[in-house]
Amino acid sequence: MNILITGGAGFIGRHLQQALSPHHKIEIIDIKNGQDINKLDWSYTKPDVVIHLAAEANLRAVDRNPQLAVQTMTTGLLNCLEIFGDARFIYFSSSMVYGDWPNGSVEETTSCSPKDLYGQLKYVGEGIVKKMHNKWIIIRPSAVYGPDDDLSRVIPKWVNNVKTGKPIEVRGDSLLDFTHIDDLVQAVKLCLTSKTTNEVFNITRGKARSLMEAAVMIVENMGEGSIQRQPHNANYPKRGTLDCTKAKTILGYDPTIDIEQGIKNYIDSIDQG
Repeated sequence: MNILITGGAGFIGRHLQQALSPHHKIEIIDIKNGQDINKLDWSYTKPDVVIHLAAEANLRAVDRNPQLAVQTMTTGLLNCLEIFGDARFIYFSSSMVYGDWPNGSVEETTSCSPKDLYGQLKYVGEGIVKKMHNKWIIIRPSAVYGPDDDLSRVIPKWVNNVKTGKPIEVRGDSLLDFTHIDDLVQAVKLCLTSKTTNEVFNITRGKARSLMEAAVMIVENMGEGSIQRQPHNANYPKRGTLDCTKAKTILGYDPTIDIEQGIKNYIDSIDQG
């Protein structure tokens, strides 16, 4: 199978390339390699499947450059949908589309009410995909982490804080449904082999944990570090567990990695590196 990954030089893209390349032909398009989906200044082999990751990575990145974020996450997405209209299209959205989560848990049928620009752009992107394509799957992940992760994400950022003598700052009593990269890769593989199209899937561990729990686990595993509690960041929605029943039922998705194991494995990978 010919698979094209937009934004493929990022954290998730690198893991997908490593996992899929033994059995598929993988092609990467990424601004880091000088290929801008906003300008169409790149060539490509006709793909069977497009995995669309190209976007600003998180709310902080969107806030730093909202104009570029809007362009990439709307116009750039439209370019890819028009060019790759014959391919199956897997669009990476975000759990941030839900906004503040009612009752601490959400299903795919829960009304979306994003409260920040990142979530709004991801939700607009979902609408563009549904309108402009007829063979799509939308994935909504949450708090993805794992080996070789970007230091802007919460787990590697906190581990790096400990390594550099800085405190871990836990803002509020927020819950996150931490998703190990191996579980996310498993879900993408299932999407590739499934005949299912035009469906939205929550893809996470399906078990929310508090930020304080994660911080304590990092300190315990590293044998050092301090934790400071800070007020909740009002720009971030209050979240919890993503119900993954739909993905388990339709795709056979089976997430297994809790943060106890995932954090330990991440710290071990840093030490070995």
